[in-house]
Amino acid sequence: MGLDLRVYIDKYHGKMNEWFIGSESLSFHRDYGLFDIISNFPAQPITDEKIKFQEYNEDGIHVRNTDPYGEPLTFVRAEAFKEIDYVPNQWNNSILLFLKSLPSDTIVILYWE
Repeated sequence: MGLDLRVYIDKYHGKMNEWFIGSESLSFHRDYGLFDIISNFPAQPITDEKIKFQEYNEDGIHVRNTDPYGEPLTFVRAEAFKEIDYVPNQWNNSILLFLKSLPSDTIVILYWE
C-alpha cells in the first residue's frame, strides 16, 4: 500500500460560488519523484478560500474537508504545474499537459489517498 494522488479541477472556474462538486477526477500513476515535486507546491487548505468540496462517487455525494489520512484538503492553482517538465510516464505526462493547458488561476484540489 502506498500514497496516491487524485486531482479535482474546478471546471466551472469559480462560477459555482463557494461550492465545488468533484464529479470528475484524474488519478496520477504512482511516481514518488513527481509526488515530491507536487507536495512542495504552495498549497493552501480549501478552508482558506471558503471552498466546500463535495465528492460524488458510487455512494452518493459526500462533503469532504480532509483526505483519507485526516489531513486538510488542499488546493493549488493550475499555474503551479507549469513548473514540471516532461515525466517519463505517458499517463502522468498527459495529465500534466492537461493541467498546464488550464487557465492559470484554475483551482486544482490535491486529494492524497
